[in-house]
Amino acid sequence: MKRQVSIQSFFGNSSKRQKSDETGTTRNEGFTNAESAVNDSQKAVGQSESHNRSQGQTPNDVTSWFGRTLNDDEKYTIYSKGVSIPDTFKFPSTKIADKNRCFRREWISKYPGLVYSIEEDGAYCLHCVLFEKEPEKRGKLVNAPFKNWKKALEVFDEHFWGKSTKSLKRGGTGYQRHMQCVTKGEMFIQQVNQQTNVHMTLNHGLESRKEKNLMVLESIVKTVLICGRQNFALRGHRDDAKHIVNGNNANIGNFQALLDFRIDAGDKFLVEHFKTAPKNATYRSKTVQNEIIDIIGNIIRTKIIKDISDSGGMFSVSADEVRDVSNTEQLAVCLRFVDLSGVIREEFVDFIEVSDDTSGERLSNELLKLLPEMGLDLNLMRSQCYDGAGNMTGHLKGVGPRIQRIYPKALHFWCTAHQLNRCIVAAANIPCVRNMMGTADKVVQFFNWSPKRQSFLEEQLQHYRNEPKRMKLKELCRTRWVERHDAFEIFWDFLPAIIETMEKIKSVDKSPVAISDTQSLENNITSFQFLVSLLVTMRCIGYLKQISTSLQGRAVDVVSALESVNLVKEALQDVRDNMDEFHAKWYSEILKLADELDVTPSKPRTCGRQTKRSNVPCESTEDYYKKTIAIPLLDHMLSEMNSRFGDLQIKASMGLQVIPAMIPQFSTNDFEYFVDDLPFPSTLEQEMHMWKLKWANESDPPSDINTALQNCNSIIFPNVHQILKICGIFPVTSCECERSISRLRLVKTYLRSTMSTSRASSLIMMYAHRNITVNPKEVVMQYARRNPRRIVLPDILAE
Repeated sequence: MKRQVSIQSFFGNSSKRQKSDETGTTRNEGFTNAESAVNDSQKAVGQSESHNRSQGQTPNDVTSWFGRTLNDDEKYTIYSKGVSIPDTFKFPSTKIADKNRCFRREWISKYPGLVYSIEEDGAYCLHCVLFEKEPEKRGKLVNAPFKNWKKALEVFDEHFWGKSTKSLKRGGTGYQRHMQCVTKGEMFIQQVNQQTNVHMTLNHGLESRKEKNLMVLESIVKTVLICGRQNFALRGHRDDAKHIVNGNNANIGNFQALLDFRIDAGDKFLVEHFKTAPKNATYRSKTVQNEIIDIIGNIIRTKIIKDISDSGGMFSVSADEVRDVSNTEQLAVCLRFVDLSGVIREEFVDFIEVSDDTSGERLSNELLKLLPEMGLDLNLMRSQCYDGAGNMTGHLKGVGPRIQRIYPKALHFWCTAHQLNRCIVAAANIPCVRNMMGTADKVVQFFNWSPKRQSFLEEQLQHYRNEPKRMKLKELCRTRWVERHDAFEIFWDFLPAIIETMEKIKSVDKSPVAISDTQSLENNITSFQFLVSLLVTMRCIGYLKQISTSLQGRAVDVVSALESVNLVKEALQDVRDNMDEFHAKWYSEILKLADELDVTPSKPRTCGRQTKRSNVPCESTEDYYKKTIAIPLLDHMLSEMNSRFGDLQIKASMGLQVIPAMIPQFSTNDFEYFVDDLPFPSTLEQEMHMWKLKWANESDPPSDINTALQNCNSIIFPNVHQILKICGIFPVTSCECERSISRLRLVKTYLRSTMSTSRASSLIMMYAHRNITVNPKEVVMQYARRNPRRIVLPDILAE
């Protein structure tokens, strides 16, 4: 009988192995899978001859597993799929006992677990190969291939079915050990399948929890959004968790109350969350509020900046400072740009706290720091607009000049509305007008600050008018003097009732001080000089009322603004040129009211020398007030308007060159400011010629930048479109900053005075930009990215 060949012989000379009739192999603890056998064959344990032999291994062959420990996934794949033999494969024959014998394909189906190795031309038991702990003690079918095809049926019957024969004296190749391996294999498959199910169950539960947590945070975000959009104060007097849990009667605030309202309305996710969540993970604290508010503000701001970037990146900036209710100095920052659809927009973007220093240097540094942080390119800033304060527009140290010295294209201008206001302020320096305004202001306070006096005035108004439209005097605006026009009209209309009310107050009031004050005010408002000053001022300011309102629009452009200013100047000049006619009309109105009030028309006497009042020689009372009030007031207003709108003319002149209704004879020098921004500057002259011809036969060509921009094809007229766009960016006023300041006063009230600047700014972003949609899911994902959270959330990297 031949000596058994050990597995070591197969790692020797390959030629010796080929000469051997019965060969065997010994494997390590695991096997490599079929797909990676060729690539991983270098890791095989054994001598170099074995390595060289493995280079020719057939994929999916038993011998390809030698040399590498199999993990559970690889073992599961091999055990569940088995070893496949190609249908076209012809089993090689071996001469045994004078007969050519070979492996039979039908044996594979007859004996479950039997596999054939093409490389070894031998048979193995897959169960025992994969799950036998001591394969080196088993021999054929386990750690060595079986090749004796003459006795194949006898050996296979014994090994796979346990049928003993006389020729197999030692119990064959181990049926009992084989069955143990089969049992191990079945248990292994069952265990892997159970683990897979457990993992799938756990993953499903985790995903379900993530979705529920996402819905919980979305509900919380929606609550913050509704509070911000409607300007509801989020926090209450006691909104900490301990007060919410204890259920006391303290005011927990709108945010907590709205969350409870959502629960009552059937939000099942919030119901489960607040019942099961730990106390440190309810996500309804003020810290969570601040984070969510800040994220929402950043999302809105990012969308505004994206609109600027998408339209080319050019913009202008306007800023204004104000002191809020907490005595904190705030700088409101707004941007003006033309979006992709050609619409001129002005948007508030932020508040900056500047309490410690409001100098031009500090404010300019804050702006130059904020704008790049938001993603804006300062080289594309084309204009600035501020009020007339020294720290904003001062020639040397103002914010505007400082920034323009760094970025020459960022032209700085005064706010047109502020300049109109200054025109009235300068004109009001006439003593008669100044005294009239002071007296009117005291009368308004006299009634508005006393409920008792106000009630008396309302009774008199009911007597004079059956259905009065207004029952209260309007206070004189401290900042916008143009708005005083409405207050003067109401005061003029209420004068008879005011005097009757004062008479009643003197009769019923017992306080000597009150009676004295009432008499003093009555004497002042019943003087003929007061009546003349009130009506003349009201009529002159009336010319500025509508233009001031129109200039406050967001889409107004410099050409329209200049046209309005010129129109007002022409109207005032016409009044001045025809003063006799206009003053006669005004004077007749004054005499009519004076007769109703029993006021005698009079004028101060003329003396030789007078320094405290007007002392103009005249023949009549009408002539006196015309020379002392009407003419000086108009002259002051015209002088101020002619001197204060030079920068507006500079900006408008740039746009006039491309307005179809106003195209003059142009030259390329007129567009020197725009050349660096033009896409095709070399063809500007030809393009302007085409632009002029386009509108030559139109009956109603555009007369302002906004309309011209809407009717300009950016493909046919790229240079003209760019010039119109830059001119549209030029701000006319800083009224958007004023609107933002008004919103600040609405949001940061006396009861909310401890609010931080960042929180107030983000709340104003929500309140001001209702048209910009915010996706609650986007807020939640950004919230998850900021810091690790105590609850599981959807994969933020997958977004």
